[in-house]
Order: sequence, then structure tokens, then C-alpha cells
Amino acid sequence: MTSTLIIGESMVELTHHTDDLLRKSFAGDTHSAAVYLKRLAGDSEDVSLLSAVGLDGLSNELIEALNKEGVSTHTVLQHPTRTIGLYMVHTDSLGERSFQYWRSLSAARATMALLEQQPALVADLAPTRVFFSGITLAIFDSTARAQLRELLEQLKMRGTQVIFDPNYRPALWQNEEETKAEYLWAFAISDVVLPGLDDLNKLYGTSSMQSAVALVKTLCCGEAIIKNGEHGVTYLNADTQFSVEVAPVAKPVDTTAAGDSFNAALMAARSKGLPPKQAIEFAASVAAIVIQHKGAIIPRAELQHAISQLNT
Repeated sequence: MTSTLIIGESMVELTHHTDDLLRKSFAGDTHSAAVYLKRLAGDSEDVSLLSAVGLDGLSNELIEALNKEGVSTHTVLQHPTRTIGLYMVHTDSLGERSFQYWRSLSAARATMALLEQQPALVADLAPTRVFFSGITLAIFDSTARAQLRELLEQLKMRGTQVIFDPNYRPALWQNEEETKAEYLWAFAISDVVLPGLDDLNKLYGTSSMQSAVALVKTLCCGEAIIKNGEHGVTYLNADTQFSVEVAPVAKPVDTTAAGDSFNAALMAARSKGLPPKQAIEFAASVAAIVIQHKGAIIPRAELQHAISQLNT
């Protein structure tokens, strides 16, 4: 059985159900990736989330929600005084979203410090692959980032594949220089990178796919899947490069989890043995379903066709 360890933050998500009513759920980039990966892969994949929550009722609700989805919570640590972060989504008429965050003292920021207190748990970690994101890096301080890097190096020595999505959020970083310094080692340590062209443009000024490809080739030596929304996806490794067209969605409702669901579907497809092109096409089809619904985590029934398609 394939096993995936996803490192990051689960948060409370508030979205507008009506003008006067907010809907509460749980999300976050790595949280959403974990949920979608487990839904799509089912019993063939063991999915765990490495994060931290509190001891309060809301944190316990989050753990229950993950367990209900089949995501293992044995690596969800509990902080004695902190709780989980929260964000509110504002979505415009085109489905594009903006966010307000309350996470400065979230328990997830202390994940690596709590993990350091559990050496037996660290010694037992040997997943097939590990996934982390730029947001994972951004919420950690310099000490925690160094601890994360050490953990990833240990896992690589145990044969774990490392996957990184830069998922750049400028507001979470002190400056671009800090981000680039952390991304430098994150790209280098990763076997697979999943950047978005828009994120690369914001941070590195790569406004075209050609310039993004040239940049990525200098940053990593494994596989890269560069996402560019409805304009398609470019795949490259040391030996080949090709583009995959993506069917545009006529009227997106909420693009909050577009990249997260794409990443999850890609991992699920590769676990099933699909080659890169077919895996990317499947991932794009899943993301297209997700962005036609409100919220990061859509009803399970809406993914049933994709689940059936993957398992035939």
C-alpha cells in the first residue's frame, strides 16, 4: 500500500452561505490535499497529516472530521495552550477568492517543536512519499524550517519521495529574499515540484511558461508540473517536456482548492500507475469539478464519477 505523509496546517474555513450566514468547515491547502487524496485513492492509500491542533472542542472537531474522511491523525499533535487558525473566504463574481486570516498563534506553527518531543514517532515515519507546501514553510519560524528540512532529509534517506508545491502567499513572508532562500532548499530537496505559473511570476518575475520552465530547471532536477489554470499544464523532467491542454470551466464558483485538489488527484493517479500525461489530465478534471462548488471541500458525492474512473 502507498502511504503519503502531508505536512502543514488545518484551519477553520468560513464561507458565505448567504449574505448574512457563514458556513463553518475545515480546510487549508495541505488539509484539502489530504482529504481529496484519501477520497480519490480510498483503501489503496494510507494518508496521514502531520500538523498540530489544540486541546479545545474545535480542535477535537477537526480531528473527528479528518478521521471521518479516513485521514490518519496519529501524527496530529496537540498543543496545551494554542488552538487552530481560522480564515474567511471572499469570492468575487468570477469565482476568484481573497482571504482574511487569524492564525498568528495557531498550534500548527509549533508542529516541529512538538514533534521533536516525540523521537519514537519520528523514528517510525517511513512513508512512500511526503508532501509539503510553501504555506507549510511560511507558517514556521526559522528554527522549525530547519527542523523540517532535517526531517525531510531523514525521510529521503529512508526512501521517501519528496513533493513540494511552492504555493506562494506573500502576506505570510517577511520579504521575497526570505522566501527565495527557503524555496531554494525546498526545490533542491524535492523529487517532484508542483508550482503554479502565477506564483512563480509573483516571486521570480517569470511571466511566461518558457521563462518558468527555464527557472525551474535551475532550481530542481526531478519532475516538475507547472500549472497555469485554464491555459494548461507543462510537465518536464531531465529527459522530456510536454504540455497538456485543460478544458476551461465556463463559470467557476470558487477556486479556493483548485491547486490543492489538482495536487491530490495527481498523487492519487500516479499511485494507480497512470503515466504523467494521463495523471495530469485526471488531476485537471478533478480540479474542474471542485471549482464549480463553494468551499474548499466539496460534497463527496460530487467526486464519485472521478473516484470510479480512477478505480476502473
